[in-house]
Amino acid sequence: MRRPHTTPTCAAKRFIEAKGLVVRPGSIDRLGQSEFALLIDNRSLSKLSQGITTEITREGASAAAQNQRTLAQLQPGLDQYHLKVVWTTLAEYLCATGKIGHTA
Repeated sequence: MRRPHTTPTCAAKRFIEAKGLVVRPGSIDRLGQSEFALLIDNRSLSKLSQGITTEITREGASAAAQNQRTLAQLQPGLDQYHLKVVWTTLAEYLCATGKIGHTA
């Protein structure tokens, strides 16, 4: 770390002028429930527009670890978004999210 208002000794590749703007690190949503929303639209615009850059998911039901009974209840609500649940384990769910550009 360097003291505020000092010049770094090395040149940056990119400099962003932020004078008059508020600069802060991203927020963490500790009770996120976007497991399916991110599969439907991976841009996560509602989170990003609020400054949320990290989400800790799960409070309540799980998007992963599905079986025939849970899939029968879950799928009708996802049909309107043309989302087909093709996973039954957490590893398979993470693989599905990884294919659209998200990290676990």
